Amino acid sequence: MGALLLCIAGIWSWNRLEFEAYPDVGDPEVSIVSKLPEGNFENSINFETNISKDVFFSELTREAVFKYLNQELPYQIYVKTYKFEKENRNYKIYQYIYVKNNNHKKIILGKNGSVIKKIGIAARKEIEKLFKHKVSLFLDVQTSKQ
Repeated sequence: MGALLLCIAGIWSWNRLEFEAYPDVGDPEVSIVSKLPEGNFENSINFETNISKDVFFSELTREAVFKYLNQELPYQIYVKTYKFEKENRNYKIYQYIYVKNNNHKKIILGKNGSVIKKIGIAARKEIEKLFKHKVSLFLDVQTSKQ
């Protein structure tokens, strides 16, 4: 009850302040932009990261798994890139998708492999878009021993 009275008193006193008592903040976005130095945009698609290619490719595939499985997603999923080959201007990426049990494996594979095919296509397109090279992506779903 005391907290309610304190809250009401605070609102009442705030509403009674004169307009001159409010701080002059202006438009913060204009203020910040006007203080920035002029220059070229430095963050482009050609970015650098401290993540290895294997982990990066695995995360792109994992993102595709999340995209296509929605509510059915087994949350204990791990994607590992175990082989990476570059021939001329083409990449070959081999990955394992580890799940906890065979029921999860069936969910990821889908009927006649339809779900894993969608996952592979989505991940491959994303990798090709980022690296501007042809990519062959080979996915293998396995149950984890852990």
